[in-house]
Amino acid sequence: NATSFLFTVFFISYGLILLPAANYCQKYGERKPFIWSVVFIGISSLLMAFYTNYYILILVRLVAGLCQGILFIAVQSYILKATPENRKTQSMAIIIIQYNGGRIAGTAIGALAINYFDTFGVFVAGGVISFFLYAYVLKFVPKLDLITESSPLVPDDHTPKVSFMNSVKTVLKDIEHLKTSFLIG
Repeated sequence: NATSFLFTVFFISYGLILLPAANYCQKYGERKPFIWSVVFIGISSLLMAFYTNYYILILVRLVAGLCQGILFIAVQSYILKATPENRKTQSMAIIIIQYNGGRIAGTAIGALAINYFDTFGVFVAGGVISFFLYAYVLKFVPKLDLITESSPLVPDDHTPKVSFMNSVKTVLKDIEHLKTSFLIG
């Protein structure tokens, strides 16, 4: 049906942009794609709120998918480049758990919020949140060339070594974390 086609357009454009975005980030850096994808995600979310013409919505979902794919690659690339070689596993955990978990939670929250704010309110909220993210990135996400050995992103030699199994045990003992992880949505 018409709604599923909008999802299809989004995910096809998302998938098709991943490799070109990765090539761009590798050649020219992550910051500009990071910033501009956030801006266009916000704009596309606001357009979803204000337009009802189906053909415009197809175009908006196409742009949203492209921008979400670019953002995914830019964030992933930034995290991997900002992390020292001996912490790559930790950076992958950040990408998988925090970034992807945040996207999934945001989708779930948006789906639940439709009952209270309808689609207009959800898309306006998404657009507004995107502009706060834009300001956050400009203010608090350092350029990669500014990250030095003394940066908080680079661990010092006094960082305690933690084993995987000890981390798993710690997580399994935290009942509040488990409830949040398994019962959200």
